[in-house]
Amino acid sequence: MAQVIIRHWLNNSKMQSKYYIIDILINGFRGMPSFHKMMNDEQMAAVTQYVVSDLNGYTDTVTAEDVAKLRHSNPSAGDPSDD
Repeated sequence: MAQVIIRHWLNNSKMQSKYYIIDILINGFRGMPSFHKMMNDEQMAAVTQYVVSDLNGYTDTVTAEDVAKLRHSNPSAGDPSDD
């Protein structure tokens, strides 16, 4: 499972958007669970920064405030890829 997730996140032009990655962490994606209740804003920002910079070489800075912009009270019960 982890290899599938990592492959999806490597060399994927969608990873240039920090908000795309944050949305996946908050809501889950294609079998990946939501981390909405498992991670705080700082932790999600750190993971997102790793994916943006270290895995994909983009230079955007990710902050806890970026995560807070997308966080909501109740994560979706469905998979956002089903929409």
